Amino acid sequence: MVKTTVTTSFGDLTLPVKSDDQRILAEVKGLTLLQTIVEQSRIWASIYSHERGEFEIFSLDDGEELSIYPLETIRKFHIHDNPHLEVTLDDEPVCILMEQGQQCAAVDAVISLVLLGEAGWPLQQTPLQLRHKAKHLAEFRIRTGSRFSSNDYEDILRIEEFLNAERYADALAAVGAFSRRCYTCKGWDVAEIRVAIEPMLEEIYRVDRRMIHDYLRAPIETADRIFIPRKYRVRG
Repeated sequence: MVKTTVTTSFGDLTLPVKSDDQRILAEVKGLTLLQTIVEQSRIWASIYSHERGEFEIFSLDDGEELSIYPLETIRKFHIHDNPHLEVTLDDEPVCILMEQGQQCAAVDAVISLVLLGEAGWPLQQTPLQLRHKAKHLAEFRIRTGSRFSSNDYEDILRIEEFLNAERYADALAAVGAFSRRCYTCKGWDVAEIRVAIEPMLEEIYRVDRRMIHDYLRAPIETADRIFIPRKYRVRG
């Protein structure tokens, strides 16, 4: 059987193809791009894995450590027709599939995963298997204020003023306006917005279990219903 071995920045890659086969050429090109992304990243790094005999990429951000093995991902795809990325989360294997119809370069799926991390693991786009990590980081960013602008702080202070004055209907209307602005102007997804507004909703819920539910029966804007978690809509 014809085999070609190429040296990459992640180690030697051997595939059962000729040296001029577009599949191996595409993988090498993708690996070069991947290495550039990792070198310029503040949340990814690469290290040689003596156990595997090749380089792995691992996350530097908070929460569980994600490791990606690009060469093994490529080999599985081309040799074993296996569309799973070779990934571990805190050293435990994670089942992440490439997109249906993945062709030629398996490394493209690795690049997509790395870029998701660069984007801060947006909850809507992050694979379900990594959702806990993504939610943890979303909570961390919101708690530390790193995702809030000056306008956001002004909105939150206004909501807190309403809460302190026990003007709960006004607080709920302001929470709705804040949520809509974050969704349409800041590009946050619904899950991230819920992380930000839940402490305020909890404060209202502790005062009166039905207040949020009653507001949602006739909200200022119908869209407000999208952002309120179901658990607040009616509880006994």
